Amino acid sequence: AGHKHVPYAWRLEDLFVVNTGTVSTTRLRGNTRPCYNIVEITGTHVDVWRKYPFHGSERIIQFSTETRAYEKYTDRINDIDKKGPTVKSVIELNPDAEEIATTLDRERKEGRVRGPLHGIPILIKDNIDTCDRMMTTAGSLALLGSKPLQDAFVAKKLRDAGAVILGKTNLSGWANFRSSKSSSGWSARGGQTRNPYALDRNPCGSSSGSGVAASANLCAAAI
Repeated sequence: AGHKHVPYAWRLEDLFVVNTGTVSTTRLRGNTRPCYNIVEITGTHVDVWRKYPFHGSERIIQFSTETRAYEKYTDRINDIDKKGPTVKSVIELNPDAEEIATTLDRERKEGRVRGPLHGIPILIKDNIDTCDRMMTTAGSLALLGSKPLQDAFVAKKLRDAGAVILGKTNLSGWANFRSSKSSSGWSARGGQTRNPYALDRNPCGSSSGSGVAASANLCAAAI
């Protein structure tokens, strides 16, 4: 897309709009088609749509929050991120995601909903602290094994809203503070993140992993 990756999201009623900035364009024969993802939640049903301004939309995944939604995404991560085109956007999966998702599924069936993201799988960048079994390394081998003592504010708010933090995404090492000529989306720990719509193109920006993961539909949303 050629512009700096700036992810953002907002909520209107039960509609979550997620803009992935960097890779939210589909390249077709040399032309780009701007697009963005919409996560629509109706009761226990979730639809993820890819919207093309002035060119309609397509549904790219659907699931019920009463099912193990995270399994659909972990399967896709395995098929696309770790195998196949190997876009390398996910640096680590949360080993507790299955247990968390099972608990949230049970709570919803019992009529308990923690918040608007209850049971929704979300990936977060590997420089956002989480106080769990995942590491926070900023993509650096020097920080392997680093375990924060508390959640970052955004991670805590996600948990409070009921989200399943599915894992951590790759990034430009040290969020592009590694050097003045660093490669977008490359880190020593995660390797080179690749644009899922044009594998030989720059994924663009420090948050390449989050942009690619959301754009390639490896999660409902990414931070």
